Amino acid sequence: LQLCRASPPEPLPSEAAAAIGVLAVQCVLAAAEAGLASVAAAELLCEGLAAAAVILAVEGHQANEVVKVLQPLAAAMDGFAVDIFSTFWRLDDIVRPRWVFLPHGQGGYVKHPEETGPFQKHAKDLRLYQALQGVCIWILALIVRAVGYSQFTAFCLWDFCNEDVLQALVFAKGALCFQQAGAAEAACVRVPHDLPELRNAILGALLGLGSQDVAFLRCEDAHPEANVDITVRNETLHHHRALLAAVAADTGVLDCLLAYPWATGFGDVSRLPALASVLASSVAAGFEPSMAQDVALFLQQIAGRSAELWGLLAPLAVAKRGFLRDCAQLAFAVPPAPDDSTSFFQTCLSDPAIMADPQALAALIVFAANAGCGPGADALTNTVSSLQPEVQHELLFRLKAWHGSVREGALAPWYVLLPEASSQGLPAPGEALHGTAAAQVPPRPGRSGLREMMLSPPPEFCCQLDGKLLVDPVRSPMGHVFERSVLAHALEASGGMCPMTGTPLALEACQRDPQLRGQIVKWVRSNWRR
Repeated sequence: LQLCRASPPEPLPSEAAAAIGVLAVQCVLAAAEAGLASVAAAELLCEGLAAAAVILAVEGHQANEVVKVLQPLAAAMDGFAVDIFSTFWRLDDIVRPRWVFLPHGQGGYVKHPEETGPFQKHAKDLRLYQALQGVCIWILALIVRAVGYSQFTAFCLWDFCNEDVLQALVFAKGALCFQQAGAAEAACVRVPHDLPELRNAILGALLGLGSQDVAFLRCEDAHPEANVDITVRNETLHHHRALLAAVAADTGVLDCLLAYPWATGFGDVSRLPALASVLASSVAAGFEPSMAQDVALFLQQIAGRSAELWGLLAPLAVAKRGFLRDCAQLAFAVPPAPDDSTSFFQTCLSDPAIMADPQALAALIVFAANAGCGPGADALTNTVSSLQPEVQHELLFRLKAWHGSVREGALAPWYVLLPEASSQGLPAPGEALHGTAAAQVPPRPGRSGLREMMLSPPPEFCCQLDGKLLVDPVRSPMGHVFERSVLAHALEASGGMCPMTGTPLALEACQRDPQLRGQIVKWVRSNWRR
């Protein structure tokens, strides 16, 4: 593991690579058996994965040794995803991560309360929280290094995570958040020497999960020449994106996307249009009723980060059709503040190429209408007024043909700037939403995603205190079953009294229940597998 410190790492003898591979496999198997609800298991897995990743970081690495590690790791992925998601779910209320966002795409970092500091009562909880993030970055480091940074696509992430949305978002979010609280607090977890490159590759794969190619990957009609009704294709795509939005709301992935250092030397601002596309597709109307509440929750999260979102997009905006169309859709759902709108106009109009692109200008005008901005003494008004007649004609055509969401009443004043619109009659203010809704899509038969399983486990597999899926179950002398960390906090709060009976109880008297944990893991795998 000392080779991690060298960049590039020193050459590795084949005998050492084989020994490292064996050790890494043992770490994976031990963590799979014990679960990731303890600091020891999570940090052991981090070390094992880091050791295996060294093989891929050195010149002339032995791919066969890595494959030996990936096989048991792939078999344990569903169990690890459940462990990590459940533990994060519980620890969020304890370590209470609070994001601090820096302006103009410079990134952000996480702050935790004082009681999570060294020698404080929740120090071990924070250590586990960060160890699980370390598991995420090292798992994906193995895959990214194996295929190459530029070759790690949404398909790679989707395939490695068994085509499960929750798995993909849990591991991607954990990796992107790794070390966001600062190196000193994550000192117990080894840091990859290529962390910026890894995070950039993972970000690109994550933002590509909503693409049509991924949505149609396993459809019987996925062949491009298949004769399939476009409505069916749209329904499938809407369902896939609705599921992504629902799981994004569950996992809280939005904050780590907004806190990514887009405009720094460690980021990649060229991926910003992909972020706008993902968010725009998430807030678009037409999702089926079965997911309406979940999608609405993600929209609430986006609205709650409106200042951070537009503070990122406005100064880094690009005058491209797709990006402007997506931002217009976002502005309809989450209008920017006036200052952010002004900044957005100025950034886009600073590119002279937009003057010759009526379609991009139409999207910018719809953005203005959705943001609640009318014509006035601003750069956009001056630009539209000074266009050549033939460009104004094409611009009018593009505005009338707009198929996205638009506030018609706010758009009408912009037509006044186009002389040809007066002779044709101004459009009357209509419904706020201009467009069509997607039809309802039935749930996919024959398979349960991890998200659905996590939300509705059998009662016998739930902690009797918080009602959530057990990861590290212990059984009290009276037969009650608890999640070990939840019971520990309850006993601390009550002065050592059983939360169920009110009688004295020590944590040491509650034995771990490996048989029950085995049943839970078996239930997860049997119900998740196709």
